[in-house]
Amino acid sequence: MAQCELGDGDRWAELVELNDDRIDDPNLIEAGWALVLPEPGADDCPERPTSTTSVSRAPSAAPRQEFRRVKVTAVKPSGRGQARGNLAGIRNCESSGDYGAVSANGRYRGAYQFDRQTWAAVGGSGDPAAASADEQDRRAAILYRQRGTSAWPSCG
Repeated sequence: MAQCELGDGDRWAELVELNDDRIDDPNLIEAGWALVLPEPGADDCPERPTSTTSVSRAPSAAPRQEFRRVKVTAVKPSGRGQARGNLAGIRNCESSGDYGAVSANGRYRGAYQFDRQTWAAVGGSGDPAAASADEQDRRAAILYRQRGTSAWPSCG
């Protein structure tokens, strides 16, 4: 995406920074997400080379882009089973985004509804519902990398 929109694939961090409220994990950007892009964007994505011949180019500094924030309406999951693998969606589905949430039976705790065994398995200690939002997000990202959406069968 950075290659197409900014003309340099190494500038992906700019897209993540511009969309920090939308992207939990830059490795998990899915088709259909509404993202803010720099203005003006590149007209077309460069074609991929057809030969394996390497071309040597002198490094050049990337031109400074001016970014303009635009209002984008993001679709919020409306119920269970609609998160589609993004952590914000899973969090909203599991607990309506409440980091202190505790299930009715007390077994599942925090924004991602960890049980204590799973919480400990991803390096957490203590009560998941008492952990900071950043800590819960980090532990959920670890769990997602390990098990994908299978850890959240109703919301993943």
